[in-house]
Amino acid sequence: MTSAPELTLCSLTFPYEVSYIRRRCRNTETTRLPGHVDIAIRTIADADAPVAFFVDTPNWREGLVSFDVREFEGACWWPLVYDEKFVGARQFLNALAAGDVRYLTLLLRKRIYADYGWGHWTWRRFEDLDARDIKSNNHETNLILAQRGAEDFLLCGDRVFVRGRDPVYCCVVSEPDSLFEPRSSVDVADPERRPLDVLHPQARPLGNGHESFDISSYEGTVFRADEREKLASFLETRGFSAKFSADIKVMLPQNIRSNPLQMQVAALVRALIRWIDLQALPVDSEYFQPLVLAHKRLLSIATQKQIEMDEGRRVLMEISSWSERIEVIRRYDPDLAMTFAELPPSIHDVLEKVRVRLGSLPGSRTFLDKHDEEALNGLGA
Repeated sequence: MTSAPELTLCSLTFPYEVSYIRRRCRNTETTRLPGHVDIAIRTIADADAPVAFFVDTPNWREGLVSFDVREFEGACWWPLVYDEKFVGARQFLNALAAGDVRYLTLLLRKRIYADYGWGHWTWRRFEDLDARDIKSNNHETNLILAQRGAEDFLLCGDRVFVRGRDPVYCCVVSEPDSLFEPRSSVDVADPERRPLDVLHPQARPLGNGHESFDISSYEGTVFRADEREKLASFLETRGFSAKFSADIKVMLPQNIRSNPLQMQVAALVRALIRWIDLQALPVDSEYFQPLVLAHKRLLSIATQKQIEMDEGRRVLMEISSWSERIEVIRRYDPDLAMTFAELPPSIHDVLEKVRVRLGSLPGSRTFLDKHDEEALNGLGA
């Protein structure tokens, strides 16, 4: 039986923005000031967080890096590193008290860009603004983010751990060209993506920050911790060796919850958001209304933290159907037509995989609901 976690109180200096008008001035200015609060970080013993996964992952500077992902309260927890060294509890607490943006980025889940011309924000005081009118500030918003973010950290032994998800293999295969031979690489990543600070060296949870995860989730080459043999078979079918340095040893199988197909659907949805620009389309045209509505749904879905397969594949189906209407779209927007022409076949592949996984909805031949099917049938009418 695990004991209840203790709470370690620590000082936190966090940034917030203030918009104000100086005395004897008319224009609004915005600056960043330090906020101060005490937050509580849960502290547990090593025995309270058993090892759920042992991970070996290649590192370009130091060869192989080994670490463990622990389980606590039904979640996975990844070790925090700074400059590729494990972060100690005292180092972490001191960094939060000093307002170190490398750690605050993880805590607030947003990047904090450097200030120019004003000096560092931690040196400023509200009293020095000489303000006659405060227009707005986000002190309370960032305070709530900080207090909520503190729940995603654990002090376990002398190390700091960050809440994440179960580790996955991410495989990247490069196609051959005139200069390079085809290559493959396998890494281990945490699907819980967190923003990292732009400064180096940076604090990050191990498993975070690998571009290979973004690439492989889009390509559909993410494999669960218990799918090593499936990954090896995939590499062999592509003509590569089934031996790779990355490895995940599963100690607590109940912590495997990731769905690689769901990750691919989510990656495709977010990629489409970056590709498609509807501003040049006649949005009031009855012909284009299904596409405009599909794009609005796409935007809405893409803001979700975790995109459900059922919801994502519906809007992917609608959008991808338009990729076959290149000539019609070209009359209105040649650039958009070019984007649709380049939609990868992987979108259609993943739709078929989702159809097999979820099955068809009652009374639907296209595994869409009635409303969506009618909208598709009306395209080009």
